[in-house]
Amino acid sequence: MSENLMDNLQVEEAFEGTQVDYNTFELNELIDLFKELLQKEDLESIKSDAESIKQSFYRKLNLEIENQKRVFVEQGGDLENFVATKDESELLFKEVYGDYKKKRATQQELKNRILEENYSLKMELLEKLKVLISSSEDIEKILGEFRSLQQEWKNIGQVPPTKANEVWKEYNYLQEQFYDLIKINKELREYDFKKNLEQKTSICIAAEALNSEENVIMASQKLQKLHEEWKNIGPVEKELREEIWLRFKEASTLVNKKHQAFFDEKKQKEEEYIKQKTLICEKIEAINNESLTTYKLWEEASNNILELQKAWKEIPFVKKKRIELYDRFRLACDIFFNSKAEFYKDQKKQNAQNLELKKQLCEQAEALKDSKDWAKTSNQLTQLQAEWKKIGSVQRRQSDAVWKRFQAACDYFFQEREKVLGDKKREEAENLQRKKELIEKVKNFVLLENREENIVALKAFEKEFNSIGFVAFKQKEKVLADFKAAMDIHYGALNLEAKKRKMSKYKDNLSNKSESALGNERRFLLRQYNELKSEIKTYENNLGFLSSSSKKADKLILEMQRNIEKLKSQLSELEEKINLIDSKE
Repeated sequence: MSENLMDNLQVEEAFEGTQVDYNTFELNELIDLFKELLQKEDLESIKSDAESIKQSFYRKLNLEIENQKRVFVEQGGDLENFVATKDESELLFKEVYGDYKKKRATQQELKNRILEENYSLKMELLEKLKVLISSSEDIEKILGEFRSLQQEWKNIGQVPPTKANEVWKEYNYLQEQFYDLIKINKELREYDFKKNLEQKTSICIAAEALNSEENVIMASQKLQKLHEEWKNIGPVEKELREEIWLRFKEASTLVNKKHQAFFDEKKQKEEEYIKQKTLICEKIEAINNESLTTYKLWEEASNNILELQKAWKEIPFVKKKRIELYDRFRLACDIFFNSKAEFYKDQKKQNAQNLELKKQLCEQAEALKDSKDWAKTSNQLTQLQAEWKKIGSVQRRQSDAVWKRFQAACDYFFQEREKVLGDKKREEAENLQRKKELIEKVKNFVLLENREENIVALKAFEKEFNSIGFVAFKQKEKVLADFKAAMDIHYGALNLEAKKRKMSKYKDNLSNKSESALGNERRFLLRQYNELKSEIKTYENNLGFLSSSSKKADKLILEMQRNIEKLKSQLSELEEKINLIDSKE
């Protein structure tokens, strides 16, 4: 640290009210600065600065230790095994601070002893004043002794603060008694009053000038000294006592108000700093560590914490609730980083387990890669791939290697399968194209007048369709459904024509039956009609309980629907026959 550091910092002004931000200094600089401060004769005057330096020193030292912890944990260390690197500056600081405490204690002891001695001396002077006031000796001699006692009083230093007011009141009372009760001549009395008035007027002027002093701390300290001087000056004329005192009091009030306003503003700022620091604590405490389930989330949260720690450092130091707030802030940070360390520890363990599981899948895939059972092995490898996806992550430096090993085994099998099954796929594609062309041919077919010829043609279409080889499994059902749909259109047309001829023949047969035979026929048909209706209703009820959840269920539903349509067609035919009988009757 440079020899001019204290001049640069204006340390003398700091003791008179200018606050130095010790948080801007490094550890060694703080030690050098403390040593400079110890050169002051009155160590009581540097008490506030000494404590501020101590707090800044240990705050910085603790931050360095916390950074060591964080780096130790992030590098995979167990927090329980962490041991901070010893900093020689801490031992040096303790030595300097201990020297300060000893010297200050010695000074304070000496100061207290001096104050008590001063008190004893002043008490002796008060007794002398009492004797002097009651004396009947010559006035000139008494006045000389009185002034001698006044000068001796002024030469004696301060007394203990707890006794100062009482001693001064007694002294002031005895002075006033001397001037008021002792019958001295008017000229001497007026001379003393005039001299005292001049001194008190000078003090009032000095006090009034303090109102322009920018440094309110310095102004307050100077005002206190003026009050000490005031107490040691004798009285003025009775008519002027109240006036001169009010003048001094008003000037003092202005300075005290500024002093109070300064500390009120400082208190208000401290309250705002407390709010800001409390908000930072609340933000850290609000982080839900249980929701941080990935490295990315933990890193994002860590960056957020570091930003909040930076913001904390930028907020000025506050005395009120300092320890309580800092402990809360430190605890919140410790909970977060301990949880982070625990997560990394657990994750490391889980990664190792995941790596072992993936290695086992690699071994299984490698055992299957040379298999020629294409269908079964394809399913097995697909299942292994699904299991692979369910396994969590592994450490990045091992992830690529184990994945490439697994992928290589799978790729080898599927490449070999593709070599063998490539020709089959081309054949299936050609078969699919031929079946599609046949379906278009069926759609464009126009029925002939001869029913038998139409049936022969349709049977030929079916034979040709069946003679075409296999298509891909996923295309099989669709192309078959398209072919049946096209064929059903033609068969439907043929069935309608056959139905018309059948009903015409049935109508001719009714003409040859007697009325009794027609009645029997009608009852028979009606019984069949009711049975069919009941059967249809049963199918429809059962259909309502089924849902399409598999291929097997789909086929069952389709079969039931076809049965219902077939029964409805029969029901319609019975209804038409009953109507034909009714028209005969």
